Amino acid sequence: MSPEDYVIAVECVSGEFVCLATRNGDIVFYNIQTRHVESVGSVEGGLLGMTWSPDQELAVFSTATGSLLLMTHTLDPSGDSGSDLVPVTEVPMCPAEFGRAEPVTVGWGRKSTQFHGSAGKQSAREMLVQESGSAHPWDDLRPRVSWPEEGEYFACSCIDPASGGRRFRVWTREGELFSTGEVTQGLEQCLHWRPSGGLIASSQSLPHTHQVVFFEKNGLRRGEFSLPPHPSWQDGKCVVQELCWNCDSTVLCLWLEERKTPTSHPLQSSIQLWVRGNYHWYLKQELFSPLTPDSALSASLQAVQWDPVVPLRLHIITSDGCYVCCDWRWRVNKSSCLTRDNLCDVAVIDGDRLFLTPFRHVTTPPPMRTHTLSLPSPILTISHAPPPLVNDFLVVTATAEVAVFSYSQSDTQRKTPFPLPSPKLVGLARLPVATSLVRQLTWQGAESLVGVVWDAASGRDSVMEFQLIVDHERGRVKVEKRCSHSVPPPHSSIISLSSHPHSGSTVAQATDGTLFCHSPSEGLLPWKLPSGLALKFPEGTCDHVSVATFHDKEHVVGLNEFRRTLYVDDCKVATGATTFDLHNEFLIYTTDSHECHFLRTSSISVVATSDPSDRPNLVEEGKRRVERGSKIVVVVPHDSKLVLQMPRGNLETIYPRPLVLSKVRRHLDNRCYGDAFLAMRTNRINLNLIYDHNPQAFRENVKEFVEQLDSVAHINLFLTELREEDTTKTMYPVPLGKEAEREEKEGGGKVDKICDAMKKVLLELDENKYLLSIITAHVKKSEPELETVLLRIRHLSQQEEGREVKKIEETERKCGRFEKDRTRGG
Repeated sequence: MSPEDYVIAVECVSGEFVCLATRNGDIVFYNIQTRHVESVGSVEGGLLGMTWSPDQELAVFSTATGSLLLMTHTLDPSGDSGSDLVPVTEVPMCPAEFGRAEPVTVGWGRKSTQFHGSAGKQSAREMLVQESGSAHPWDDLRPRVSWPEEGEYFACSCIDPASGGRRFRVWTREGELFSTGEVTQGLEQCLHWRPSGGLIASSQSLPHTHQVVFFEKNGLRRGEFSLPPHPSWQDGKCVVQELCWNCDSTVLCLWLEERKTPTSHPLQSSIQLWVRGNYHWYLKQELFSPLTPDSALSASLQAVQWDPVVPLRLHIITSDGCYVCCDWRWRVNKSSCLTRDNLCDVAVIDGDRLFLTPFRHVTTPPPMRTHTLSLPSPILTISHAPPPLVNDFLVVTATAEVAVFSYSQSDTQRKTPFPLPSPKLVGLARLPVATSLVRQLTWQGAESLVGVVWDAASGRDSVMEFQLIVDHERGRVKVEKRCSHSVPPPHSSIISLSSHPHSGSTVAQATDGTLFCHSPSEGLLPWKLPSGLALKFPEGTCDHVSVATFHDKEHVVGLNEFRRTLYVDDCKVATGATTFDLHNEFLIYTTDSHECHFLRTSSISVVATSDPSDRPNLVEEGKRRVERGSKIVVVVPHDSKLVLQMPRGNLETIYPRPLVLSKVRRHLDNRCYGDAFLAMRTNRINLNLIYDHNPQAFRENVKEFVEQLDSVAHINLFLTELREEDTTKTMYPVPLGKEAEREEKEGGGKVDKICDAMKKVLLELDENKYLLSIITAHVKKSEPELETVLLRIRHLSQQEEGREVKKIEETERKCGRFEKDRTRGG
């Protein structure tokens, strides 16, 4: 190959061939199995690009002579020659016509048909022709071709000879022009058709802004979002080298490079990951290259490409020949502590901004938020503090800085939530290692951080522990390296790191699903089951792992997103699961059948610790239907509030019956009858549960019950709903493990006993105030005491008549005295 000739495109075809196209026009197939190299053709004039259709049956070659050459791929049945390319058609890259989808209009509503007055009549007749302008100096002038997932059309962006600027066109699979994109000034070279959804993405650079723009298949512009400037780069400006969607169309990756100037050497590159939610574009991650000499991305970027199968896997090649594979997982940034003072802050990353909402007090749909925190550089990860400072959190930025934010104790413990407390920045510190080398940083203890670090010398991952020193009074933060432990062979990589929010136990998951417990003194030890065996998830790795305590025993909860399987240790507790979260008493998960299920943790512990050959069946506390595609955002500890997010991005707050009953029972156990009554009334829980939950406790605290309700209407509502039915047996069964705590009920007459006890207390407290409730108690009995009620009403009537007579006599006496005084005066 001559110096003027070089490879312009490489693609894997049919899983067994690699197709290479060179600048001089040669097309070569390489058989991966036999290592046979075969030249299948040559294009006169040379090639500028090659792109295969998703089904790999059709290839589009961009020629140096300004045409698009479509060729089909066929395999030789004999296997002698391997494969062949057959030309289908060749069309000019920049035709003059618009295409088959050219819009038809009669001119109604156009500016030229509107009334402008005599002065503007002539100007209205002048047709303004928008020009795209010439291409940018940094444009490589090469065509770009992109296919959607269905493969019926493809888009081609190229330099228009007429204007010298870039413009894209949409072609059919047969080589017929479908549409021409509208004229867009400053259009850059990048182009990618979203696999699903019909949007074509490119970038536009203007003097005042730099943005990613979207077009529809008919060529019309659909929307855009602006790119943030890079303060550390020359003039803060950059070039979008390439952009690409991942295979499930959820993440848009941008490869940016610093704009070349005489003083910008070496050039910096960055990778940005953008996600759309609720009509807002979030910058979720940004990786810089080169960052530091010892970082994973130690040279400028040469190629960036998403994996065609794994949605969140990105392949990167740098200029020094280094290959980097990055895997991401979706995660909700929140505190996992199950304490009452947990504000349930959910943090959303958007570049160098952090959106914060305390869901215990408010439900604010994104992109709106309660607080906005600004950092000096893009945010990579967030970790919340363990108890007692459960609402504090730290932020790790792309420039290896750690920012610690804290709430004051008075703000988190006050009874009234408004005005909402706001976190304050304590200080900034620098990590002792490069940010690109450390990942999954977790706030393990009060003064301890743990993270996964790649050790290039040993070729394996290590769990590194850092000492975190936070001086709230002086506003100082310091991070120091403490110790490091490599993952035991034969394992080499750790894909997840999770810590127990209360005990600090940290579990690391290897690439085959084996779990290790991190000990600062002993390193990584296998996580042991009650049987003494090492824990390993049965069906491979889990994407989401949590450490929790069920029934005073620590368990590992894992969710395999691909298989939709939920595990507690090695026990499969659910199939079809999509998301999960932990409550004080429940393991809550959603399913692909659009349901939300509630498993009591006490029953899970019994099943998980029993012998695998003789495990009892799990008993659900309840389930309910949810909207299609709902995912759990947060469940508020010691409450009944569950926040779900819909696929579009909006939020929905629900109060599931199992959580409400748990809250009511907790109130009744604590003799908070007023709170229990209001919760039951709001959620339409039968009020008989107030008595049926613990009859003896209710009879002993009837006076306290009345004093807490302190409302005739509420007391009457309670009395009128009474019935002999035991609701703990018919409507609200006693939770598993709680039966022994309840005392045996006495024989019948439940309503009569309650009415008699209520009457006695009401008469003692204030007979006049609670008269209506006293009458209700008489009437509600199994044999209504109507005679007693009538006598009481008669007695009341007589008392009222006596009071009226006294008022009349007093009035007459006063009037008589006034008449007598007036006579004397006369």
